[in-house]
Amino acid sequence: MSLAEIRKKIDCLDIEILEKLNERLALALQTKAFKPEISDCEREIRVLERVREYARKLQLIDSDFAEKVFTELIREGRRLQDEEER
Repeated sequence: MSLAEIRKKIDCLDIEILEKLNERLALALQTKAFKPEISDCEREIRVLERVREYARKLQLIDSDFAEKVFTELIREGRRLQDEEER
């Protein structure tokens, strides 16, 4: 595979990742209707534990990195829920 082909695949994956992040955040907004508070600490802890565990099974993704990514994703979901509440 050439460098150009690798870069083209990376570009496609970047778009797919953004689309999945958007889909996840849209679902996070929907959850707001089913819970009294924006923040659900127990759920967030379970999500981060699951992410760390799954990352350990993968070859290249460090579990600390995965946790950081999902911590920011959860934070963004909370921000959107809070914004919609106003």
